[in-house]
Amino acid sequence: MYAGDGSIKVNRKGRFISLNVKDRELAEAAARRLSVLMGREKPYFVGKLADGRCYMEVQSRELADILLNRKNVLNLLKERPAEFIQAFFDCEGYVTGLVTKQGIFFARMGVSNTDY
Repeated sequence: MYAGDGSIKVNRKGRFISLNVKDRELAEAAARRLSVLMGREKPYFVGKLADGRCYMEVQSRELADILLNRKNVLNLLKERPAEFIQAFFDCEGYVTGLVTKQGIFFARMGVSNTDY
């Protein structure tokens, strides 16, 4: 999810990993997975932004340092491709459909991200 709608903030207070998404369930699912990963009951915060999107934020120097190293992210992708693809499509995927003048229905799935 970090590769999709995630980000990392580094400031005097520490390193914060956040995820901004439209779907609160997705933010909560990410938070639950981080709880398991970090071995903490609730190391995160889930809230709502002014524009209606939901966000999840967790403070972790160790996890931020791992994710800030692009080589680590690519290695994680290779180790767990199914989980990576599922999370990436949850954040960046879309489904569209249209009906032609002849009445034929077309559906299309895709994914879009600006970071090659």
